[in-house]
Amino acid sequence: MENEWRIKKEKGGISGDFLEGCEVRRNENGTIDFLAVVATTAGEGPQYEFPPFAYQGLIWNIGIKGFDFGPHLNEVKGDWSNNAPKLTGEEDGTFTGQAGSGGGVEEEGREDAASAGA
Repeated sequence: MENEWRIKKEKGGISGDFLEGCEVRRNENGTIDFLAVVATTAGEGPQYEFPPFAYQGLIWNIGIKGFDFGPHLNEVKGDWSNNAPKLTGEEDGTFTGQAGSGGGVEEEGREDAASAGA
């Protein structure tokens, strides 16, 4: 079973493009990490909410709605919102995270991601 999924924005405002290529990772201890910004949450799922965090000059709210481990599909789905200014309220949208080839973050990318959240 895969334990890392690369995020691909499905719909929503332009600031959601910042999420492209970020990852969601399930750890052996049951916690879930959002990689690009170090955000961790615990729980028994299938839904998870990360605490709000700062990334790319915005405050983000990320939630995982569930995981799909079908025979040909291995992905995570969720919602996002942030405080990007627009005409009315926050921006928001959805994402999917795909596992498999091309789904891993290179070590250099992880270091950059960790320092981005600091």
